[in-house]
Amino acid sequence: MDIINSAIEKIRHIDLKNYRAVVGFDAVIDYISRPIKHKTRNENEYFRTIEEFGDYISSKKGLSGVISIKRESEKIGGNMAILSNSLGSIGIRTDCIGTFGTAFINPIFNSMKNCKLHSIGETNICTALEFDDGKIMLADMTAADNITWEKIKDVLSIDKITELYMGADIIGLVNWSELKNATQIWHSLYKEIIDKLPDKKKKLVCIDITDFSYRMKSEVLELLDTIYLYLNSCKTVISINENESRLLYRVVFGDVIPDSVKDIGDKLYEKLKPYKLVIHPIKDAHGWDVDGYYYAKSYYTEHPKLSTGAGDNFNAGLCLGLLAEMPMEQVLVTANAVSGFYVRYGYSPTRDQLVEFMELQQAKDEEI
Repeated sequence: MDIINSAIEKIRHIDLKNYRAVVGFDAVIDYISRPIKHKTRNENEYFRTIEEFGDYISSKKGLSGVISIKRESEKIGGNMAILSNSLGSIGIRTDCIGTFGTAFINPIFNSMKNCKLHSIGETNICTALEFDDGKIMLADMTAADNITWEKIKDVLSIDKITELYMGADIIGLVNWSELKNATQIWHSLYKEIIDKLPDKKKKLVCIDITDFSYRMKSEVLELLDTIYLYLNSCKTVISINENESRLLYRVVFGDVIPDSVKDIGDKLYEKLKPYKLVIHPIKDAHGWDVDGYYYAKSYYTEHPKLSTGAGDNFNAGLCLGLLAEMPMEQVLVTANAVSGFYVRYGYSPTRDQLVEFMELQQAKDEEI
């Protein structure tokens, strides 16, 4: 419990107005939906698990079928936007570079707290199918395919981009898998901006490549060449979920994937040598740094109100812990708490709400 208490005290006392984040480069409108299993006159019965939903789809092989969905809400989406909104909710000023709209910023993004939006193109849409054990994202990222480094420079100017990254205490590079030109953008950002910053060795960089199961191995290897530029020059943190850790292991090592998340992380950390490596399954989180390996249980709930964006909120907590200069075990607790709050209540916490949530959950654990 000392770990949690120490994390809470650091969250309480960090002067957040002194810190700024820059995150890029997507933005999406999420349509949060539940697929309907049965309809009656009075109520709907929903598919509760991804396996149940998958079995139903497989049963239609050689036939045809219709799946009704209930749209429960529309919200800001995309890894950059959700992460930025969570950082802003906590109290960290965040510059967001992404696809918020062309002629005007899509009004749905006006709700983003403590965020300054820098639009580089038309927004994208995603239908997020929610289940009790996860989600399936049906993303149309066609608009994002037009985003290149040259277009970003044309829209914002190299001077503006340099100003944003020079003033950043933490840099977020997210959603590589869904951005067609992300490798080129990340590589050019490093070569033209990051590498020229006088304090680049002190810059915190948080990288989340997201689910890249449909990307070619050659593309991932090319990405890793770019990531090594950041790893060798900045305080670079790689944050991935369990599925992504297994995909990355297969690309990097090409052999049988260990069953244990710890075994996967041990080898990835040894190979990539990041400032910190974090793997976050649903029920826990694992971390590696120069001082060793750490583990923390998550604030798991069997019936999440919203799971789309849980990983991005985890990363917001991760960034908060890094800025507060917490040791890894406290960083994991903080990241789990931000994500745990989000999946229970369906929105990102403020700093006060986060502290209250952590204290409440701690009190419940002590009663057991």
